[in-house]
Amino acid sequence: MRRWPITLKLVLLFVGSTFLIVLISELYLYRELNIRLDRQERRFFTVKIGALRHILASSSPLLPDLRPEVRSRRALAVTEYWIRIETAKGVLITTPGFEEVAPPRDRFPTPTDASQPLPPPAPWVAGHRHLAIESALATVGPRRERAVILAILDQTEDRNLSSDSRRRMVLILIIVLFVSVPLAVGMVRSGLAPLGEMAATSDRITASRLNERIEAMRWPPELQSLATAFDRMLERLEESFNRLNQFSSDLAHELRTPLNNLMGGIEVTLTKERSSEEYQQVLESSLEEVGHLSRMIDNLLFLARAERSERRADARLLEAMEEIRAVADFFEAFAEQKGVTIRVEGEGQIFADAMLLRRVLTNLVSNSIEATPPGGSITIAAQPAANGGGEIRVVDTGRGVDPAHLPRLFDRFYRVDPARADPREGTGLGLAIVRSIMELHGGEVKIDSDPAYGTTVALLFPPPG
Repeated sequence: MRRWPITLKLVLLFVGSTFLIVLISELYLYRELNIRLDRQERRFFTVKIGALRHILASSSPLLPDLRPEVRSRRALAVTEYWIRIETAKGVLITTPGFEEVAPPRDRFPTPTDASQPLPPPAPWVAGHRHLAIESALATVGPRRERAVILAILDQTEDRNLSSDSRRRMVLILIIVLFVSVPLAVGMVRSGLAPLGEMAATSDRITASRLNERIEAMRWPPELQSLATAFDRMLERLEESFNRLNQFSSDLAHELRTPLNNLMGGIEVTLTKERSSEEYQQVLESSLEEVGHLSRMIDNLLFLARAERSERRADARLLEAMEEIRAVADFFEAFAEQKGVTIRVEGEGQIFADAMLLRRVLTNLVSNSIEATPPGGSITIAAQPAANGGGEIRVVDTGRGVDPAHLPRLFDRFYRVDPARADPREGTGLGLAIVRSIMELHGGEVKIDSDPAYGTTVALLFPPPG
């Protein structure tokens, strides 16, 4: 049923609910009609038998007093009735034609006296007539002789009214079906029309027109959340598409330099015979360029896997100072050559992947050493974070970065000063890898820099669990 068209579902729901409401209403009215007819029938027997009992119980009951109650064959203006009063001496009085419609004597309900309520009338069919029959006990005169009152009421008109009501109910239900289906289709199509317009708008959005938006305020309130979500998706797609275009351009530029160096060196070498030492220099230079390409490819593959979440951080509690000292010891000799001092301080634990943590610190410390002039210093500090996690800061006294460049520092291949960048010193992917690793941990990386004071990079790790 999930694959059914929404129009069909809404039409069925509308028609079904309308049909059900009309059916319940008709059943209620039909029930009330029959209840009223039954009450009217019982009221007739109660009033008529009560009047006859009163006359019979009088001190000197006379037939002239009974005749108006017995011989009148009309009740409620349209309904016929028949009465017979029997005593031990025989029939006291009867309505003409009683024998023609009366059932056998044993079909009448058991008669009751005035102290008990009348039993429900019994049905009887005589030819085309639908009758209700009733019986009751009465006393005659001061001697209180026993008499039986037999009453018959013609219910044919009431039954015809009930049958006509049923037929009208069925007819109304059929009309409701024929009317509600096209009405529901029109209403549903009108209600879903904005979806078609939204689809037409989205069809116009292509790779070259990702800046267009659905604009939530154009649509009914029920569709505004969908339009908002769609616009957010378009924003993400546009951002990703722009980043992909920029990445493709940057990648082509980054690959072109080492490839041109390789081709140029080889072409120059092949122009004439060279000595073995010259060939060796060309091979060493080519190997260096190939190594640069290999490192770039490895870094790109790492970023691609991280973004596709193919790799998960195997996080566990680590002693922060142990990991920091291991990285500081690794760079100690290189830092001394540059005239830079590395200091470690702080305490605490970090919930992280040990190998990925060291890769992050390696990238940051390597960048800090390159950016710090002789006589400068680099401080790697650890401390507990306010959220229960851990924090590591890498602070250098280097040349810093202009605040205008900070938003793009973590972009791939981004360099603050491309003219001064030496491709052999890096691939321009270090900070992008740092951000990806922190995202794998569910953490965050922040950077603050000032050309006058240096750069501070804060790694914020989440708490365990």
